[in-house]
Amino acid sequence: MKKFKIYQNTVLLVALLLLPMQTYSWHWYSGDVTKGAIIYNSVVPAKRQIALGVNKHGHLNTVTGNIATNAGATGLAYKWPTDGKWKDATAPGCLCEGWGVSGNGYSGTADVSVGGIRGLTLESFEPSIANIKSVTKMGPSSSRYATTPIAGKEILQITHDYGPAPESQHIMFQGLVTISNISDKKVTNVRYRRVMDWDIPPTEFNEYVTHVGVTKSLSAEKLPKLIQACDDGFQLPDPMSSSCRELALALKRWSWYYSRGAPSTNYGPTKNVDFEHSGPADHGSSFTFQFPDLKCGESVSFMMYYGVANTRVKAIEAVKAVGADLYSLGASKSSRDGITFIFAFKGVSGVKLATDLPPKAATLPSLDRVQVTGKILAYKDRLYNTTFEYRKDQQWKGHLYRRDLITDGD
Repeated sequence: MKKFKIYQNTVLLVALLLLPMQTYSWHWYSGDVTKGAIIYNSVVPAKRQIALGVNKHGHLNTVTGNIATNAGATGLAYKWPTDGKWKDATAPGCLCEGWGVSGNGYSGTADVSVGGIRGLTLESFEPSIANIKSVTKMGPSSSRYATTPIAGKEILQITHDYGPAPESQHIMFQGLVTISNISDKKVTNVRYRRVMDWDIPPTEFNEYVTHVGVTKSLSAEKLPKLIQACDDGFQLPDPMSSSCRELALALKRWSWYYSRGAPSTNYGPTKNVDFEHSGPADHGSSFTFQFPDLKCGESVSFMMYYGVANTRVKAIEAVKAVGADLYSLGASKSSRDGITFIFAFKGVSGVKLATDLPPKAATLPSLDRVQVTGKILAYKDRLYNTTFEYRKDQQWKGHLYRRDLITDGD
């Protein structure tokens, strides 16, 4: 009996020692898990290799129609080449992928596990076979405990439009994010934060993370630009909240646990710097951007990307193909240069995307003619969209328009 008690106490001690490490990944779901949708990198079922699960408010990790075998939700999933099973890189443990926006001292956030839905009103959610579009509004709330803004007092409209990124050779999804001033006053101090926790299979909660483009974006002379970055994947998505933790450094005391069997270790600085193969540890990425003040009716847009490649080299090639200038890479402890997941941005390093794009709407120039503007597509350094015109007793006639990105940052 005495030996059994000693053994029992030893197990309890080990469990208590490991608890600080696991609390970074296992959280209760404090947010509202809204019904979302999943899109794939191909509309042909046999060719589907990558999936993106989006909730109604535009954040990832949806439990609706979950396909991941290693998680209870789908965020960014990959059909694993060795066994053909879908495995996710953002949903194991906590559902900590999310975003937040702020302006005029108010903020709104969307994240399942960290803060939930706060300060946002859902305007629309439009999933289709290849695209997902979410439109929300942010504004002042009636109290600090209110979860939605006061009706009719919203100041910003936030649109997340997700779909495959064709120039990435079908290994990345793109998200066109547009922030619009819908109030009757100028909106100042406009910020956007995107945060996520990498949990890369097969060593979930124990991965390498890389950040590239951080220093360049921080030093940009014009807005939009990065104002804060780190590897804290559990940070509050509110861009007005406290600064990032350097999570790899915080977990350095547990390196004996994380680094077992790892080819190398790196527990150096991760805040506001570029770094390669940080870890292995349980960490992710957080990026906070500052945008110009928005006058009434003005908008600002940027691109974000999520994807996965079967090697690190191919992941970097895909990032370059879409023209992303800031990105995070996540790889497992067991193969840091093998299967690599991607989280990237474009239009946030001193050069902004053009926003003078025609809206998706129908116009009636005459009683016998109707024109419909189609979906906007980002490709390389240009944006494309189509219009289809119908005339009485004739068929539809289409036009393709190309719009160059603004290159001077104005």
